[in-house]
Amino acid sequence: MQDTLRRLIEELAVVGAELTRGPDVHGTPSRLAAATCISMRTALYVGTFKPPRSLVVALLEGTKTVEQNAERFVAATGDLFIAPAGILLGVDSRPDPDSGCYRAVVIDLDPDAVAAVVRRHPTLHRGSSVLGPFDPTRAQRLPASPHALQAVLHFVRTLMLPDAHAALLQHRLEDLVLALALQQVGDLEPERAHATQARLDLVLAVRNLIRGDPAAPWPAELVARRLAVSAATLRRRLATAGLTLREVRAQERMALARTLLSRPGANVSEVAQRCGYQSASKFARQYRRWTGSTPSQRALHD
Repeated sequence: MQDTLRRLIEELAVVGAELTRGPDVHGTPSRLAAATCISMRTALYVGTFKPPRSLVVALLEGTKTVEQNAERFVAATGDLFIAPAGILLGVDSRPDPDSGCYRAVVIDLDPDAVAAVVRRHPTLHRGSSVLGPFDPTRAQRLPASPHALQAVLHFVRTLMLPDAHAALLQHRLEDLVLALALQQVGDLEPERAHATQARLDLVLAVRNLIRGDPAAPWPAELVARRLAVSAATLRRRLATAGLTLREVRAQERMALARTLLSRPGANVSEVAQRCGYQSASKFARQYRRWTGSTPSQRALHD
């Protein structure tokens, strides 16, 4: 599965490069959707924005941190980010630390076209007549999936054709909405979704759990239960990867801390709480041990 995901991400990157170099597909006669590719080598904190149409964002490289009210999630390479129209979001896009590049394919969808797909498939009508099982009031992350990425790839390729027939575009749009909706229906059962991911890559599953709520304590027994493995199996498989649960937890919290501290006006005490530390001094010691600098130095530097 990992090879398939890697191949699809590479193919999407090629399509993204064509979007960047070639004609702007926003000029496509169809009103169903438009697509573009964002590529950059510097971090970009967008602040708050309100998308006029629903967005589907496929992350090809780097990370995208999304905040809405008190909720926060991080989408990484291969993940998809769904942003319903008209909701207020805070978005922070970061390049991959190894390649130094951030890339994402962004599709904006016509709400009437999506609603028509949902009406044709009543089993998907679990949350909204416009977005099917997706909550129309909040942004959501879909973990990397071959079916979803394949649907994104087919849709964007068809959208880029200069003479694409409207019926073909409608068919590709239906494929895309169905792929995303069916994955979301499965993800509405978190225990099953986390257990499936754990079978594929337990370390990634643990990281995703912690990223979903980095301030939570995440004891081994709770993590194991959420991933449908024993605590002994959890420790053994982490050890095989040269890690402990404490180290993974600290890594994810420190990654979040670096992102939050880089924002203008960052408050060290608030960042400490967001990262699960009740004591700012304990947070500062941990941050210095992991990064070699103090939180205040990071905030001032950025």
